[in-house]
Amino acid sequence: MSKKAKRVVSMGMAAALALSALPLSGLSAVAAGTDYSLSIETTDRQSVVNITADQIAAGDVTIPVGIYIHADALTDNNYITEFRAKWESKDSNGTKTPKNIQFDNVVRLDESSGQDKEYKYSAGTVTTKYPMYALAAVTVRKSGVKYTNPNCSLAYADYIADPIFGNNVYSAGKDKVKFTATYWESIEDCKADIGVASKPHRVTKEYVCDVTYDADGIGHYSYDYSYAYAANADDTGTIFSGTATGNLPPTYDGDLAEGTQITDMNNYIKWMTKLSTATSFAGTSDEFAMQTFDVVVKKGTAEGTYYVDFTGDDDLDRQGKRWTNMLFSSSGKTYTEPSSTQSLKIVVGDGETPPATTTAGSATTTAAPTTTAAPTTTTTASNPIDKPTWKIGGELANGDVEPAWGEADGSVEINSYVFGQDECAGITATYDISDELATVLSNGGFTPGDSVSTFNLSYDEGQYRFIGGNDLGVTLDASGDMLGGVEFDIADEATVKKAAAALGLKLQTGTHDGKTVSYYAFPVGWNEAEFEGTSNGQVVMRKGMENLDLNLNQIDTDYIGGFVNIIVSDADETILKIDDIYVEPGQTGAPLAFLVQQDGGATVAVSGSMALADVTKKIASTVAGSWARGTAYDGMNITPNDAYLGFVGYSAGTVFTAEANSAIGSYSFDIADRQTVIDAATAAGLELKTGTYNGKTVSYYEFPVVWATDDEILEENLGADEQQLPTTYVDGSIRVIIDPEETTTTTEATTTTTEATTTTAATTTTAATTTTDATTTTAAITTTEATTTTAATTTTGATTTTEATTTTDATTTTDTTTTTEATTTTDTTTTTEATTTTEATTTTDATTTTDVTTTTDVTTTTDVTTTTDVTTTTEATTTTEATTTTAATTTTGATTTTAATTTSGATTTGVTKISVVLKDAGFYFSEDNREFDPADLIESVVSIDAEGKTTNIDVSKITFKGATPKSTYAETEKYFVGTVDAYYGDTVVATPTVYIGVKGDADLNGKVELADATLALTYYSEHAVKNPYYFTTSSADKPSDEMLEKLAYFLSDINTESKAGEDTDDAVIELADATNILTFYAEDAVLNNPKWAVICDELANHPVWGAEINK
Repeated sequence: MSKKAKRVVSMGMAAALALSALPLSGLSAVAAGTDYSLSIETTDRQSVVNITADQIAAGDVTIPVGIYIHADALTDNNYITEFRAKWESKDSNGTKTPKNIQFDNVVRLDESSGQDKEYKYSAGTVTTKYPMYALAAVTVRKSGVKYTNPNCSLAYADYIADPIFGNNVYSAGKDKVKFTATYWESIEDCKADIGVASKPHRVTKEYVCDVTYDADGIGHYSYDYSYAYAANADDTGTIFSGTATGNLPPTYDGDLAEGTQITDMNNYIKWMTKLSTATSFAGTSDEFAMQTFDVVVKKGTAEGTYYVDFTGDDDLDRQGKRWTNMLFSSSGKTYTEPSSTQSLKIVVGDGETPPATTTAGSATTTAAPTTTAAPTTTTTASNPIDKPTWKIGGELANGDVEPAWGEADGSVEINSYVFGQDECAGITATYDISDELATVLSNGGFTPGDSVSTFNLSYDEGQYRFIGGNDLGVTLDASGDMLGGVEFDIADEATVKKAAAALGLKLQTGTHDGKTVSYYAFPVGWNEAEFEGTSNGQVVMRKGMENLDLNLNQIDTDYIGGFVNIIVSDADETILKIDDIYVEPGQTGAPLAFLVQQDGGATVAVSGSMALADVTKKIASTVAGSWARGTAYDGMNITPNDAYLGFVGYSAGTVFTAEANSAIGSYSFDIADRQTVIDAATAAGLELKTGTYNGKTVSYYEFPVVWATDDEILEENLGADEQQLPTTYVDGSIRVIIDPEETTTTTEATTTTTEATTTTAATTTTAATTTTDATTTTAAITTTEATTTTAATTTTGATTTTEATTTTDATTTTDTTTTTEATTTTDTTTTTEATTTTEATTTTDATTTTDVTTTTDVTTTTDVTTTTDVTTTTEATTTTEATTTTAATTTTGATTTTAATTTSGATTTGVTKISVVLKDAGFYFSEDNREFDPADLIESVVSIDAEGKTTNIDVSKITFKGATPKSTYAETEKYFVGTVDAYYGDTVVATPTVYIGVKGDADLNGKVELADATLALTYYSEHAVKNPYYFTTSSADKPSDEMLEKLAYFLSDINTESKAGEDTDDAVIELADATNILTFYAEDAVLNNPKWAVICDELANHPVWGAEINK
């Protein structure tokens, strides 16, 4: 039986076993989901696109499209929790056409662009750095519409991976692909690495494979593999070997440049909410696309009719379901398919043009895409207006309507225009002006358009409505004709700014009449609501919008709103900024302030918070409790919120002002070491910039810190009416200075032997740098100012009173600063035996006995003061002003022993004790090769000095010396329960408890077997009928070890991996978990190398399981 055949059998067996093993008591009715339909349309809402033969001959044609949901509003009891869609292209015969029509630029819904973009829709205006989509988790607040966190998990079909190791595949030149894999060649090598975090016995190999093509032109590549694995030292181990075949997508191009990553089909999305509350549509269900992407019609595609549609019954998932469906909260785990779908139709050349149809409220029209003359350039299909359309704005220019412009204390004319219409017999047009804008605009006169002047239009000032018509009708210019305009007087700036604040509008900057101006863009729409009118003296209900043909029938018309831009001065605008600060690597307690760059006045409440970009989090850690109040808004009660790095200030109606560039307050940060800063900046692609700091030109990396637009602490600057004042929020940064490293010069030492009697009454300062290769590294800075009288006979290379800087390279680093000034009298005898090895191979044995009378007042500040016997060996001599390279054994008379040792940049001053508060035990998977995260296991860390003073230490400074769940588990056979050492520097300061097991191992025997699937299935079915049941007792008897029960639950809950140890509102053991375990077991039984992220789609982006398939 072939391997492929075995896979099919194993999948079928898993499904059959799952169904047959399910107790009848565990079956329950499934609630029906909401009825909905889906469509694929262009982003300007067309369902048909025409491409001419000339266009397709000239180059690729790109059509931006979206997937739109058409459904009723969601409710708290019935909302969408998951959305899946998979699409493909076909010709008119139903034959798939992946070579001719491909997909690209599938927009990642959870990725920030880094730039604010404004979206206007039915609920208001939202400015966000994320793409807006149908189920975007917007929040409507009094200060405006917020969208700051996607709160979703996503999976896409973006890149392919090799079938054995799951690593990314790249082009290796023409018709060749390559990938790298790391593995053990022998069982002995594997066992030698058990418990070793670095796994030094693994080898890395690059596979380069030829691509062959089948009759359909689909590429394939094959390679031989052999790798070893042993679970533990007692495991006999297994050698896995064979020939693997990888399939390339139909879109693969054999001429790709070497090193180009091979993309997948880009034809799939899976979206899951992370919210614990109900989801809702952003506006109406189809106001935004659920997902956007580009359809690329390749150059030279044959004339004909093509479709982009959702995949059907010939492409099902492993559960036998169609790929396109949704999961509703009311339907449990039962997916609901759309009641209907509509495809995008693409007509190339003389393909048949379809009759007009209607899709979810948008009419079908013919697209007129453009292409380029160059074959390598892609152009975008566009669709001109080809149905009657009314628009609001100012002037008609370049075939479209410009916004209306006016100034505070001035006037503005808001006009309406008609496009795509040749004739008309009557109109009713009603502007929709918000209550806030109504306080700004007062009516002036009405002016009819020239083409409709015979309508004898009447204007209702109170309703912003004009009506008129005649029996003969009028002729219109289809390219754009004015219907009418209303001139309004504009209120003063204060009224304008108040209205803008009430609407949540931001002050914008633009060009008008050749000048740069500041303005607010107020939306103006159309009001289609019915109203009471008269006809032949009778009161009748009239529509707010009417466009009548010569038979007095309503013409199908699109009504598009516009904007009136009102110019104001920006002097009264408040500008709040997060500071830009310069820091040095390793600097501690660097304050970063919230600044009032410009104060517009009239503030009674102000709030905001800062957020560190992901790259910034790698180099800056917040100092707990570091909030420091500034002088801005002096007298206002400002309360910090350390959890969100924010503040909230409020007064009972009192208006506060602030001086320019004064600080509201600041938080402090500790900065990482130089190499960490460079590594983080390099990985993020940050540019090394140049600037001026303290009068000097410096090089630095700029790490972003932005205003955190979340719902916990709103960005608000409120006036006395509790409305948002015109305010601009400017992001800041932490600029870490990275100057070129100093050059180290190495010279050979000159050894001099002198016999002398020396009397010295002097201050001698020698700056010496000593570098050794040794086990211990001590960086000590000692400054001594002393008057010394010496009467001694010395046989040595020299007699010296020194002020020295000594550096020793090693594993442990202690920064010690000692300052000595003479005030007390001390008799000190120092005996030193020194062996010095230099490049010149010179060895000196020197004994120095010195009676020194020193007047000393010593203040010592140390990370750690220790009693040290240090043996060091030096292979080179480094010289500054004076250089000594020694391999010496030193005994020092004055010693202090502390309870802590500091290493690797961890700095402690006068510390006598480290206190650690642990969290509950952590649960982990045996395959997790990430170092233990201190945040998972440790609640807090505090240092205590000799005087009892406590200082909070950032938990992130605790390490586990590379220990991972995988390396820890390797020491056991079934599951691991024990402790791991948590280090602060080189000192073990805590031993948190961890539980580690094999994913899917419900009975905790170290293997994934049929018994595990049965146990999970029984647990599910018993709990479905409210019967008590446990994993570790396999009965209704409560287990004696609650933590082992939690471990078994954690390992069995395949999709949500709950650590609660029992069913909760957020996670339950369900049929899918049992099926997934069974599938894994069945695949493993036939050596199909199963991967959890392939078996369970919800794990596609998991940091452990997703990494296996997304490498």
